[in-house]
Amino acid sequence: MPVKDRAASYSLSFVVSVLNVLQAPLLSIYAYGLGIGKVDIGLINGVAPFFYALTAPFSAILSGRLGVRRTIATSLLILFLSYFVLSVSKSPLALTLVNIACISSFALFWPAVEASVSRSGGSVRAFTASWSSGAIAGAFLTAPLFDVDKAWVFKGLGLLSLALLGLSFLVNDSKDGNELMIFTCFSEALRRLYASWLSCFVYAFAQAAVFVFYPVLAEEICLPPLQVGAILSALTSTRTATFILYPRLRRMRQHEMIGALLLALGLVFLAVIPQMIPSILSATIMGMGAGLLYASALTAVFEQKSTGVYTGLFESFIGLGYGVSPVLGGYVATFSTQIAMIATAVLSFVIILPGLLLRELRITRLAE
Repeated sequence: MPVKDRAASYSLSFVVSVLNVLQAPLLSIYAYGLGIGKVDIGLINGVAPFFYALTAPFSAILSGRLGVRRTIATSLLILFLSYFVLSVSKSPLALTLVNIACISSFALFWPAVEASVSRSGGSVRAFTASWSSGAIAGAFLTAPLFDVDKAWVFKGLGLLSLALLGLSFLVNDSKDGNELMIFTCFSEALRRLYASWLSCFVYAFAQAAVFVFYPVLAEEICLPPLQVGAILSALTSTRTATFILYPRLRRMRQHEMIGALLLALGLVFLAVIPQMIPSILSATIMGMGAGLLYASALTAVFEQKSTGVYTGLFESFIGLGYGVSPVLGGYVATFSTQIAMIATAVLSFVIILPGLLLRELRITRLAE
């Protein structure tokens, strides 16, 4: 039944989002504690999202063959196994390979659950509130978990992933043969929503600098772990509030441009201001920008007919942003972690600006 299906999907989104948010900061601190350098930390966190970007579009094919329920269950099983291997991994290569498995499981999960929500009549507002609430919970858990043995933390997260298998069986096992047309729809989808794909990329590109490098910056300049948790909580809380208010905020002219500007400015302020209260305000600004970009892109995706194709690309571009940012930032961070975050902010705005201007020009021409 649609209501039961949506409830199960929203619940899964909440809990998996907790795991998703914890992944990068815990892995960064774990690697840093092992004596691994910042370039390697950037690669560990940056290589895996490229596999996310490659895997996400194929979630639609897997869902078409196995059904949404089995696709979600498969992703959770992979996540369970990955966490247990991660708890005993020590070398940069091992951490990179296991992180690839973890992130790839997320790449299978999110397009499948998004397609399930869309097919069962769910709304962008409810779905984004569910997973973003999980992100807030994960952000609040980050600081307390910094002081806990990370091997035991990863084992605990693995057991939580295994427990979610039972919840996945409540999701309607829908299949859609049209999703197997993904290769035919691929080029059309890229062309139709090019500005939305850039929004997805920039949304992840900028936030990755916070999730991956802000914990390292905090260690370098001796900021308290509480501040890291507060920053992540402020970012995710404001992002959630923006999702909920988006039906009203979208009426603002150029709301995506405003979102991109807020995202970039917030990241710059976060990099250069060490004090807690101003940093929290900076994260709040950044969360508003991230929320505007994400909600706008997902709304456009849910309006499409071939939902699985579009949700796959949606997650793929998010994964690409999360992948490129740590790799580029890791090399710049060898000179300065702060400069790496500032450079990411500037690039974020430069990347999205042409797409938004081109779409605006196209809309103006059609109106004439």
